[in-house]
Amino acid sequence: MILQKAIDNLESYSNSKKKILSLLLELSEDNEAAVSAKSLIKMTGLTMPTVYTALKGLQKEEVIYKNPNSPNSFKFNVGKLEKIQSSYLKKMSIMGDLV
Repeated sequence: MILQKAIDNLESYSNSKKKILSLLLELSEDNEAAVSAKSLIKMTGLTMPTVYTALKGLQKEEVIYKNPNSPNSFKFNVGKLEKIQSSYLKKMSIMGDLV
């Protein structure tokens, strides 16, 4: 999956933020992931403060939005995900290292 490789290669994201975003995408259906922070902690092995910091950072950057109608649900900003993927493809093209 190209988007997954793009996320893994994001230099501006911490490893924990990449891990959380990747897991949310893996768990998603119809651009929405329903999972509690407690479950994210168990699945990633990250600490509670680290998970919350990563989630807040992704929300601040408008990559994900908390669904106000469901406390454990996050929607994806598809435009932001497409931008991440597009930037990665450009970078790989310039480097001559296509996926």
